[in-house]
Amino acid sequence: MAAQKPEVQLCSAGGIQYELYRKKIKQLHLRVRDNGTVMVSIPLRTSLEQADAFVCKNAQWIHDTRQKVMAKAARDNADLPDKETALACFTAMSDQVYPAFAGVLGGQKPTLKVRSMTTRWGVCCPGKKQITFALQLYNMPPAAQIYVVVHEYCHFLQANHSPAFWAEVAKLLPDWKARRELITQLLSGSDASIVGVQELMPNMKEDLRSRLSGFRIIGQGRTKHLANEHSAILLRAENTTLLYDQTFWLSKHPEKSGSRAYFAMFPRICTVCEVYADVLQQKIRVFNTHFDHICGPARTLGVKIILEYMHRLNEQEKLPTILMGDLNAHPRSKPIRILTENRHSYADIHLTSLYTAPCAEQIHSTYHGFHGKTHGEPIDYIFVSEEWEIQNAYINTFSAGGHYPSDHYPLVAVLGLKQR
Repeated sequence: MAAQKPEVQLCSAGGIQYELYRKKIKQLHLRVRDNGTVMVSIPLRTSLEQADAFVCKNAQWIHDTRQKVMAKAARDNADLPDKETALACFTAMSDQVYPAFAGVLGGQKPTLKVRSMTTRWGVCCPGKKQITFALQLYNMPPAAQIYVVVHEYCHFLQANHSPAFWAEVAKLLPDWKARRELITQLLSGSDASIVGVQELMPNMKEDLRSRLSGFRIIGQGRTKHLANEHSAILLRAENTTLLYDQTFWLSKHPEKSGSRAYFAMFPRICTVCEVYADVLQQKIRVFNTHFDHICGPARTLGVKIILEYMHRLNEQEKLPTILMGDLNAHPRSKPIRILTENRHSYADIHLTSLYTAPCAEQIHSTYHGFHGKTHGEPIDYIFVSEEWEIQNAYINTFSAGGHYPSDHYPLVAVLGLKQR
């Protein structure tokens, strides 16, 4: 005689819908399936009220597990090429870079491999003369791909991330040499008092520091040892005074260097500073960040952590606040709507997007991949608290001779404080 399947009952508790199964078991069990549905198994004599209480007690765990499941599904369903296709792509780029390293490699090309990696774009093993690239790198822009290839090759010269290593990288990336001059020209010729930049590598930071003597650059790298990409803030020295700055991580442990959300591709950070602005005769607070480029739940978590941090600082002293960054999200996405529609529980935080200001000029894509396109929606943002008056807002499409300082257009805001 075939065993009967347990009868399923659809229930809801604390806003969580779940499937209830009664079984010959001694303990209550909870499971989140791969599709995000919740399944609860209870002993035969356990009441529905007890099951509801069990679900409510574990609501946070259910929420976190659902986020992880969704992130894993997003990664698993990403359109990745087969390894042969990716290897052919990286081999072609490697052949362009190899001649500069033929001497140190003894005239033998390195062995190239491809595998799925979620925390690195590439790994170089100088002893084996081998470079392994992340399969996910194939979906990145060509500029990012060639950067990773050069980066890994340079480890044949310097097996660390010392200044000597970054100097070798700079020698082989004339693209940055050209762009740094354009960035210098753009910022030197502007009236900007505060500038937020993302994906700023250590060698780039030092280059800008030497060329932009009128600016102070603050912020730390996103890795455990504070290296790699910075979400830096540049302050014009002649009219701002730095009072406080800190970098925190967009994870469940914001103070832990190098920590990341379980479902994020890389560690993500936010730099915050408090500044006395001479022209305003007022202290202000500025946040600058860069969200995950693949995982929606990671971006949502980033928003929540920044809002919590903002609230904690407001409790100490409420200041006019600016939040800016590359959020990798379109205006109707969940993370952006949390900010623009104040979908949070903090009564002291009310933010306005530059794009909603009446004075905002033509709004279009802020990412152009060095091609100068404008169709599409923005993914870079500036939000301001209610103390600010937005006097002007526009996307700067500056270029010189068809060359751009960045693969993103700068977003510019002219701000003043409202009359009290």
